[in-house]
Amino acid sequence: MNINKKNLLGEMLEHLDQHLDQFKCDDVIGISLNGGLSRGYGDHLSEVDVTIYYSDLGYRKFEKGLIDIKEGICVIDQQLYDVKIVNFEKESIVASIYTELWDLSHAKVLYDPSGQLRKLLSKRLKREVTYRDTNAPMFSAWWYFKLACDIWLYRENYYQGHFMLNEGAKKILEAIYLANKSYVPHEKWLVHNLYTLEWLPMSEQVLVSNLLGTSNFSLSSLKTRQKFFVDMYEMIDRKIHEVFELSTDLEVSKLPYYEMLTDMIKYGEFMIEEFDEKYGLKLMHSEPFASLLTIKGNRIFIDLDKVEHIGPNEMYKWHYDVVTAVRKNR
Repeated sequence: MNINKKNLLGEMLEHLDQHLDQFKCDDVIGISLNGGLSRGYGDHLSEVDVTIYYSDLGYRKFEKGLIDIKEGICVIDQQLYDVKIVNFEKESIVASIYTELWDLSHAKVLYDPSGQLRKLLSKRLKREVTYRDTNAPMFSAWWYFKLACDIWLYRENYYQGHFMLNEGAKKILEAIYLANKSYVPHEKWLVHNLYTLEWLPMSEQVLVSNLLGTSNFSLSSLKTRQKFFVDMYEMIDRKIHEVFELSTDLEVSKLPYYEMLTDMIKYGEFMIEEFDEKYGLKLMHSEPFASLLTIKGNRIFIDLDKVEHIGPNEMYKWHYDVVTAVRKNR
C-alpha cells in the first residue's frame, strides 16, 4: 500500500480479533474482512470493513429485527466499523468488474467453518475482464470529452466544459484499468492505485496532472485539456485492441454495434420472435439499425443495398463509422 502515513493496521486488526466473536452465530456462514485493511493499510480515518454472510433463514431473521447486530457505519468499543450484512444464498456467482470484484479480490476470510465462503469467493473471482467490458467506459469518455465538451466550447462556457472533462476523466481512468485486464477500484482509490498497473499511457504524474489540471478555465486551457483527452482515448483504444487481440481497428466503443450488424448481415432475416430474443425489438428504433432494417409480416430483414449505399449525410457520423467498418470487412 503506497501511502506515506503511519499505518495502524496492526492495532485495528487486533481490535477486530478481540471483537470478532460478537459477529458469529449459528446463522452465519462466513465473515470476511474488506476495504483498506484487507489491502494492508489503515489509519484514524479508516473503518474496519466487515462483511457477514448469513444463511437465508438467518437473513430473514435479521430483516425482521430478530438478530441484534449493527449494520453500516457504527462504533464498536471506540473503533469505527462498516458492517455489511448479505444473504449468502442470494449472492450471485458473477459479479461486477467494478468495485465489487475489486474489493472481493482483496478480501480476507475471517470465519468460514464449512468452507462455503472461500468457494463462493473463488467462483466469483473467476470472472475475467474482456474487451466487452471496455465498451461502456470508452463510449462514456468519448461522450464527455468530445460531444459534450465541443458543445460548451462553442457556447463559450469553459467552466461547464471543464466539468464535462472532469466527468470524462473518471471514465478514462476506468478504461486504463480494464486495458490492463484489471478490476476497477472504488472511486476513492481510482487515482491512487494507478501505481499498481503494469501499463500506463505515460508516467503517472504526467497522466494525472494533464487529465485533472484545469489551469485558468480559459478557452485555451479547455482546448489544451480536451486535446489531451483525445490523445489518451486513442492510446487506450490501441492498447485494448492489442491486449484483447481484436481483429478490426474500429474504436472499441463501437464494436458492439459492429458485431450486431455483422451478425444480422450473416443471417439476413429473422422471425420477429427470434430477433427479439437475440437483440431485443427496441434495437430496431436505434441507429444504425433503424435505417437498415425492415419488417415484412412476421419477419425482419436487413437491407443489404442500404448497407452498401447509405450515405454519410443520412446518419450520425458515430453510427456511420460502424456501417463503413462493416462494408470494409465484408
